[in-house]
Amino acid sequence: MQHRAALVHGLTVVVSSMALLLTVLVGASVSAGAASKPTGTPLVIGTIETVTGSSQCSNCRVTAATDTLNAWVKQVNAAGGIGGHPVQLVALNDDSDPGQAQTDLAKLQSDNVLAIVGEDASVTEPGWGATITKDGLPVIGGTAYSTNWITNPLFYPGTVTPLSAVWGIMYAASKAVKQPKLGSVLCNSASVCLAAQPLEVTAAKSLHLPIVYSGTVSPTATDYTPQCLAMKAAGANVIAPEGVNQELLVKDCARQGYHPVVVTGDLQPIPNQVHSDPQLAGLVGPAGSFVPYQGFPALKGYFTMLKKYAPQYLPGGTSYNGTYWMDASTNAYVAAEAFQKAIENARVPAGTAVTRADLIKGLSMFKDETLGGITPPLSYGDGTKPNPGEPCFYLYKTANNKQVFEPIPSNKMTYYCEPQSDLP
Repeated sequence: MQHRAALVHGLTVVVSSMALLLTVLVGASVSAGAASKPTGTPLVIGTIETVTGSSQCSNCRVTAATDTLNAWVKQVNAAGGIGGHPVQLVALNDDSDPGQAQTDLAKLQSDNVLAIVGEDASVTEPGWGATITKDGLPVIGGTAYSTNWITNPLFYPGTVTPLSAVWGIMYAASKAVKQPKLGSVLCNSASVCLAAQPLEVTAAKSLHLPIVYSGTVSPTATDYTPQCLAMKAAGANVIAPEGVNQELLVKDCARQGYHPVVVTGDLQPIPNQVHSDPQLAGLVGPAGSFVPYQGFPALKGYFTMLKKYAPQYLPGGTSYNGTYWMDASTNAYVAAEAFQKAIENARVPAGTAVTRADLIKGLSMFKDETLGGITPPLSYGDGTKPNPGEPCFYLYKTANNKQVFEPIPSNKMTYYCEPQSDLP
């Protein structure tokens, strides 16, 4: 009997042990396959986007930055948040109105957001500086067209800053053709366009790029024939139209038998324009953040995110062909990833509220940070002195196929930088 009892007891122990082992294995499988819902203190971020009121597309409703950030928030929270902290987004529309932008800034301050992340408000952002300083509210990445990004310590650029953006356009022009002669056409109403003129002259001089024509025109002009004829007469074989209707300008020039290489910026023109007009294929230019090219391993997370949470922005999607979305989306993603890295650097426990001081501390630890290879090196300060401007950019060309934008070269993510000797 004792032997039988011992045998039964032994079998019970074995069965119990196997059950425990199965429980552990099943639990491990579940935890490996699905992260637990983050329950720490929330990380509230804000963004401001020109959803309506854009001079480039007055009838459009553009939500690319907001949609990308919402997709990123969902992806991060599905993976357990950032160090156990869930992320929340407050997204506002400035309607391209400086007064509304100030209202938006006040709203974000009252909501106690940790930072403005991935904004796309190029018309109103130049006027944010004083309010940002007063509120002590960091701005991380997004469209960088003003001097705030190189003068205000609370602006942390995630993309090429204004001076180097102009240099990038000149660099692309200098490489576009043999023995280039440049024709420049800038908008005559925006401060950013007017400020670009002397920067173009300086950059062209350092690149030994002759400017044979330089002029301004209304961004709402309905005919660019005079500018086309003037550039043709000047012998310009590469032109850089910025802040104007590039599609119309290309068509007007073609009607005059004038077919120069066109340098654009920020992944313009939009995809459906490239598809509908073969003359727009082959345009080249600099991109402040990565070119959305699915062949790059470093961008797997970006495209996985879009596929799951914002498929409308992938080829064939409802928002892919007809909106000015691409640079806003890529800029927002880089900014969001920078925010995440800064929070990870700060190492604040999940149960402790994260402060702006914690965030700035995490940002100050950026030293040639590439965020896993999706951006040229980023280095930031501690919020007391202006951050170094990002001098680097990627090059792209337009192509009349489903990819639409292709990097130059196409086999790897290569960035080019304005030399230190040219920086102010």
